[in-house]
Parts: sequence; structure tokens; C-alpha cells
Amino acid sequence: MSYLNSLKLEINGDSCSRVNFLVPLEIFDLLGLDSPAENYDGDASDGYDAVSSSAGALDILLIGDDEIEADKIKVTLEKRGYRVKFLSFKDNIQNYLPGDLKAVYLVTRDVNELAFGTAIKVSSSCSFPIVAAGPGWTRTMVLKAVKYGISDILLTPASEETIEVNVNNNLLKKA
Repeated sequence: MSYLNSLKLEINGDSCSRVNFLVPLEIFDLLGLDSPAENYDGDASDGYDAVSSSAGALDILLIGDDEIEADKIKVTLEKRGYRVKFLSFKDNIQNYLPGDLKAVYLVTRDVNELAFGTAIKVSSSCSFPIVAAGPGWTRTMVLKAVKYGISDILLTPASEETIEVNVNNNLLKKA
């Protein structure tokens, strides 16, 4: 297993590109990153507040306006042992970033500028996977999403199997 870290490269104030570093987990003693947190009992919505809170750390943050799809993703993630919290686009997401998050899912009814703006906020704060989940993706929207830091797209409505494949691709296979 490896850990992928992505950074924006600037030289003399000019933004050049993104640089990706692929690091074997053993080098930095990061072997726990490829598995969900252990020894967790309870509902993910109980006691999870901002990063500065002592209530505990989150693994996955779901942000969006499609609560039905977000709930399906949340259930699938919780079955695998991840601690998940859902926020609306109106909530202050900066309180949760970067924290100990392993990924952020942007779950929308329609792909729009609000989702892209949120992707920009998240990608500027963190280097973990950002997955956009929503219906009706076009080639133009996909290119825009990649430009704004989204690393993968999950078409909705999605089955539990599709969600599990997406989780495997983004959380377990960091290389």
C-alpha cells in the first residue's frame, strides 16, 4: 500500500501544476491509513463536532444537498467501520478541515457552481480524495471538476455495490 499526497506547485509566484508524491505507508509509519478507525461504538451523528472538539475524529465528511444519496453513502461507509458526518452546503466546513479526514464526498442533486466552490475550499485546505457524487455529468463538468480538485466522480443514483467500489478506489487504493 502507498499514500498519495498532491500539492500545488508555485515557482516565483507563478502557479505551475500539481505535484504528486507516492510514498510507501511503511516509510512514515502510516500503515493504519488503509483501514477504518477501530474501537468505535455508536451513531456517527452523535458527538462529532468541529476538528477542535474533543468529541472525536471523523473519517469521512459528506457535504451536499442530496440527503437521500448521502444517506446511502453514509450507511455503506459506516458498515465498513468509518465515522461519517453529513453537512449541508450552508454549514461551515472549515471547522472540520483538515482534521483526520480520509476523504470528502460532495453529494448534490444537480452538479452546480456551489459544489465546485465547495471543492475549491476543500482542496485548498487538504490533499485527500474529494469525490463528487451527482447525476447528469457532462464532459465539460468533469473537466471543470478535475480543475477544481475533485479526484473522482460517483454517478447517482448509485447502488451499494457501486458505492463500495468507489470507496475501495478512493480510500483503500491510495496509489
